[in-house]
Amino acid sequence: MNIRCQSCDSVNDVSNLTDEIYCTNCGTVIDFDSIEVKEQLGQDIFSEKNEKKKGRGFWKTIKKYLTPISIVVASVIFAFVAIIIYTDASYEKEKRQRKEDELKYMEVKRKECEFLSDGVREKWNNVMGVTYGEFYRECVVTYTDTDTGEVRTSPLSSMSTAE
Repeated sequence: MNIRCQSCDSVNDVSNLTDEIYCTNCGTVIDFDSIEVKEQLGQDIFSEKNEKKKGRGFWKTIKKYLTPISIVVASVIFAFVAIIIYTDASYEKEKRQRKEDELKYMEVKRKECEFLSDGVREKWNNVMGVTYGEFYRECVVTYTDTDTGEVRTSPLSSMSTAE
């Protein structure tokens, strides 16, 4: 099918409809929306071209952006997984370190209490032992109450130093 260019009035072959058709004489883009072109082509050819253009454009756009969008989404998912794994490992390491520090601290306190045990036994004759009490977080004296005969425990800091 042939169509006339609006600029130079030359005849152009438009049997192979594409997105844009240029005039073979002057190079101007032939506007398919103009009234003259619609009359020359007829309604059937014009609507067929628009349907082809509509369907092709949607899938062309999808194909164009599908790979970059997939890469971005995969990168974001990978980053979140990496952050979760790193945070979890860091938290576990910190928790383990705190537990080790607490055990070292308790061991030092126990040794300190054992060292004080001999001096406390010399001062009071009813003392059964001195240990580290986690509840009081200090040395605890286990002794027999001279009045009632009951076994009691008391923090070393709260015991009277006067005899």
